[in-house]
Amino acid sequence: MMLESACGTAYDFAMAPSVSQHILVLILGGGMLASPSPPDCGGLIVNLGWRSSSHPGDTFISHSGRSSARACYRREADYIPSGVDWIRERVSEILPDERAVVTDGGRRMTYDWLIVALGIQIDWLSIPGLAEGIGTRGICSNYSAEHVASPASAIFSVAKYRKTLESVVARKGIETRFRHNLVELRPDADEAVCENLDTHERATIPYDMVHVSPPMSAPDVIKQSPLANDQGWCAADKYTLQSPRYPNVFALGDAAGLPTSKTGAAVRKQAPVLVVNLLAAMRGGNLSASYNGYSSCPVVTGYGKMMLAEFDYDNEPAESFPFDQSKERYTMWLLKTQVLPRLYWHGTARSPAWSGCRSAAC
Repeated sequence: MMLESACGTAYDFAMAPSVSQHILVLILGGGMLASPSPPDCGGLIVNLGWRSSSHPGDTFISHSGRSSARACYRREADYIPSGVDWIRERVSEILPDERAVVTDGGRRMTYDWLIVALGIQIDWLSIPGLAEGIGTRGICSNYSAEHVASPASAIFSVAKYRKTLESVVARKGIETRFRHNLVELRPDADEAVCENLDTHERATIPYDMVHVSPPMSAPDVIKQSPLANDQGWCAADKYTLQSPRYPNVFALGDAAGLPTSKTGAAVRKQAPVLVVNLLAAMRGGNLSASYNGYSSCPVVTGYGKMMLAEFDYDNEPAESFPFDQSKERYTMWLLKTQVLPRLYWHGTARSPAWSGCRSAAC
């Protein structure tokens, strides 16, 4: 087994598959906030990944040279907090009734407290023609298209921001087809097949270029575990982030079954709530911290233009700046392209989620 320290040093351990280990706080996943573990609590991260991405910058990788993969990806080992060990293996089984986790290397770990932050999986194979066609014949993930087909009922769920985007659609002459889901790509014919979710009728749309937001779901290891809710996500109270079935389990990020948009901004607000409530649970106290569903979507509407949508569980604006964020602004473009990536790499990714909680004893 390969274990990497927080400073990126790799250690080899010759371990038999039956070797087990007990952890006080076990974190599954690395992701945007590598570890929401409280200080001095014996945290250990299980995560296969070797790199971390800058969420504010990765949408620009193929955007006419506005960003690059080199600028958006860095070694995840450099962002694992000190005092937290990192096991680079894939989680293969979660057994909450036994307070245990098994990795694909055969390692079994028991825990007192479990944090599930396994992110999301992209189901490339669920749309025929997508997996084999991506990156060829005009099939890409660049935010540009002449038609928009979406299973949603509108272009944005929050009315204040929807109005702005509808004006952008009209200004650019974009044809919209809501309540339509992509069910097949035909790369050889340059055609996309969409199904109307209400009538189930199918329409074939020719294209020169097609941008696909692929289907996504919770990782299979969560779906197959007792932690999953009816939709396969890790069940969690939407305010406290605690599992409704297992009080020693907490979840956050894309893997958590929370009724809000899955964004990096949401994780940034969830992590401190989780840590405060985890510490309270460790002490046998009440979970006082509450997550209000905050999420944020920086929506680029053109070169040099961006709208910053921020909202909560009730789809009410929860804006950070003292001006109308529903308007397209160059300053918001600069925020997206210049400020947020720097804040991510030098702030969010390096600041433990438990900042400000150091006085709380485990």
